Amino acid sequence: MTWRTQMQPATFRGAGFLVKGHNGEAGRRLAVHEYPERDLF
Repeated sequence: MTWRTQMQPATFRGAGFLVKGHNGEAGRRLAVHEYPERDLF
């Protein structure tokens, strides 16, 4: 896939431009913080 096929049309206040498309999971990535000898409830 070339960079041109990844571009998608967009507008802002009537001005047209291209943006790079994104295919992926939405949402936040959460880091798991684990500590030894910690009580988990």
